[in-house]
Amino acid sequence: MSAPPALQVTVSDPFAPGREPFEDLLAHLGSETAQGMSHSDMERDLGQRGQELLRQLYQGWLDQQAESETDTEVVDAEGTERPRKREHDRALQTVFGTVRVKRTGYGAEGKASLHPLDGQLNLPDEVYSHQLRRRVAEEASKSSFDEAVETIKQYTGAAIPKRQVEELVQRAAQDFDAFYQTRRREAAGVRQGRGSLLVVTVDAKGVVVLQQDLRPATRQKAQQQRPKLTTRLTKGEKPNRKRMATITAVYTVAPHVRTPEQVFGDLARQPICDQRLPRPRPEAKRVAASLVQTPEEMLEEAFQEGMDRDPQRQKTWAAVVDGNDTQLRLLKKLAKKHQIELTIVLDVIHVLDYVWKAGHAFHADASQELEHWVL
Repeated sequence: MSAPPALQVTVSDPFAPGREPFEDLLAHLGSETAQGMSHSDMERDLGQRGQELLRQLYQGWLDQQAESETDTEVVDAEGTERPRKREHDRALQTVFGTVRVKRTGYGAEGKASLHPLDGQLNLPDEVYSHQLRRRVAEEASKSSFDEAVETIKQYTGAAIPKRQVEELVQRAAQDFDAFYQTRRREAAGVRQGRGSLLVVTVDAKGVVVLQQDLRPATRQKAQQQRPKLTTRLTKGEKPNRKRMATITAVYTVAPHVRTPEQVFGDLARQPICDQRLPRPRPEAKRVAASLVQTPEEMLEEAFQEGMDRDPQRQKTWAAVVDGNDTQLRLLKKLAKKHQIELTIVLDVIHVLDYVWKAGHAFHADASQELEHWVL
C-alpha cells in the first residue's frame, strides 16, 4: 500500500513584491544605459528607484504583520464585547510613498470597529505616518509652508497639500508644554550633571509676527503708523512689528579657570597666548523659548529646573546675561525669593560692544588706536 501524497502547503512571501524592483535595480546597474550615465544622473536615478524599493519592502512588512494577527476576543473600554469581525484596510502615507495596512476590525451593533493591530503598530488616526509628520514639522520650522511642501514632494515619496502641512505643524506643537514638564521631572536626580557650576542664561529675541499677534501695547503703536509706501516699509517704519520671545537655558558645567590673557586670547583673531585650555562642555542642557510667557514666568521655570537639579544647593549658581535691565532685575528678584546665592556674569561679547562705542569718543572709527584702546 503506497503512502498518501504529502500535503502541499503554500506559504505566501510578503516580501515577494519587493524582490522584483530589487532585481530590476541590479539589472539596471549592469545595463548599457547605466554604463553611459554620469555619477550625478546615477545618484538621482538610484534615489528614485530606491524609494519605490523601500516602499515595497515596507508594504511587505505591514502585510506580514497582518498575516500574523491572531483572532482574539475583543472587549472595549466600556466592557462591551465586539463579536463581529471584518477585514479592513486603510491607506498610510509614509516617507517612502503610500502603503496600505490590512487589519481585522471588531465591531458591535451601533459601535465603530476597533482595530487591535492599529494599537500594536501605534498607527496614527490620520493618513500621515509619524515619520512623515516629523519630517513636515522639521521642514516647516526651517522655512515657509510653501517651501516645506516642495521639499517633502522632492525628497520623499509623499505629496501633502499646503493646508494639511499647516495643520500637521499645529498638531506637532500641541504637546510643547507637556514635553518641557516631562523634561523638568526627568531633571530631578537624573540630569544633575557632574559639573560644580549650575548656569542659568536668559536672552530675548524679536520675532516678526502678524499685527493681530503683537502684544496689546505694541499692536496699538503699529495701528497708529501710516506707511508712506504701499509696497515696502521705509526708514523708521519697521519698529512695532516684532513680538519679543524669551529664551532661557539651564545646564551644569565644570569650571573653566583662565587668566585674563587667556580669556582675551580666545576672542582675538591672532593668538595672544601660546596655550589654549580645553573648554568643558555643558551637561544636560535644556533650552526653552516662548512668545507667550512673560520673562518672569520663563525665568521662574528656569529656577525651578535648577532647584530640581540641585535640591541641596551644593552647586555654585551663576547667571549669564547680556546686561538687559529687566533680566538683571528679575534674576535678583528670583534669587532673593528662592534664597539662592547667585553670581551674575555679563556676557563679555555684549560688554565689548559698549566698550567699542565708548572708544569712538576718543579715537577715529576703524583705527588701530581705537582697537588698542579697547583691547
